Formats: sequence, structure tokens, C-alpha cells
Amino acid sequence: MEMQVTLQKFLPKRSRYYHDQIDMDALLAGDSYENLPDTYVIFICDFDPFGDGLYRYSTGMVCEETGKSVSDGVKTVYLNAHGGNREDIPEELLQFLDYVKNTGRTEEISTTDPFVRHLQDSIDKIKQNRGMEERYMLLEEMMRNERKEGKIEGKLEGNAEGKQEFLLTALESKFSVPSELKEKIMSETDIEKLDLWFQLSLKVSSLEEFEQNM
Repeated sequence: MEMQVTLQKFLPKRSRYYHDQIDMDALLAGDSYENLPDTYVIFICDFDPFGDGLYRYSTGMVCEETGKSVSDGVKTVYLNAHGGNREDIPEELLQFLDYVKNTGRTEEISTTDPFVRHLQDSIDKIKQNRGMEERYMLLEEMMRNERKEGKIEGKLEGNAEGKQEFLLTALESKFSVPSELKEKIMSETDIEKLDLWFQLSLKVSSLEEFEQNM
């Protein structure tokens, strides 16, 4: 319960961090600020982030004096798998959040929604591959333990050593990482660069793609 309260308290600032990282990626690629694309950060929560019983909370910049929205292109959506307003939410979103709530990993799912089916099929394919299953379970177990100990925020926001470890775990959950790349990561102390590498590790489909863009 204490950890959940902590997550609820800091989710909006976590959103701010993610938006900043997305903008930084665009600016580093050479875009000027007026060409920054609209950005959406979506949190999928297994708890109610704001305590109002809604399946979806959408936030954006609002002028305090007029109450009108400010078109800065920044939107954050918090999805709550344990909401209560089913009649206000599209059926497709409900099926996805029901899947999240019930995990869908150990029980047969009955949904006909193509996205949820694709999600389950992708997980099944990963688990059919022995090597990929081991890496998948390693990352899942590591994330579970870190959350229990309250350390995950520190590793994402803290010192270089923690970021190096988290980046390697993310990579090793998907690929077989050679010793040369491990040494390069462990010798890097620039926190911003490690942050960018971590974001890159989540997007790439091969280790070659990661190394080419790091």
C-alpha cells in the first residue's frame, strides 16, 4: 500500500520526465522547438492513480484564469484497470483494461478484440521460445522485486551505476549482449546518454539496430 501511494503521488512528475525525454530526442535529431510533434504519454495502472474510480484520466495544460485548454501539444492519459464507469468507456478499451486486470497470462482469454488477441499471441510466441522466455521472466521478476523494494525510481532517476544496470537488464531481456557492449555501457557515466540508450533499447528490434543508433 505504501509503495502504491508513492506511485500515485509521483506519476504526474514521471509524466513530465517522459515528455521531456521525448522532446529531447526530437531536438537532438535536429528539429527546432516549433516543429516539435504532439506527444502523448500513457500510463497503464493496476491501481487507481487519482482515487476517483475512473477508467481513464486525461490531462493537459489549462489556463487557470479562463479554464481554456492551452495547445502545447502535451497530453497525458492515465488508464486504471480497476475503474467503475464502464458505461463511459469504449468497449475496446474496456476489453484491454480487463485483460490487464486479469493479467491474461495464465488463463484462456475470451475477448474478440483484435488488439488484445494480438497482445496475447505476442506473449505466447515469446514464451514458446525458451531463450526469450527466460529473458522475459528475468525482466519481469527483476521489475517485481525492484518495485517491492522501492528501488525502481532510483534506478531510473538516480546515479549512472543504477542506470547502467537497468539498461543492461532491459537489453538482456531481448538479446544476447556481447561483453564488448556490456563494457561500453558500464563505462558510460553520462546520465542523459544512458537515459537515451534506455529509451532506445525499448524501441529496437535487434541488437545491431541498438548499436547503430546509440
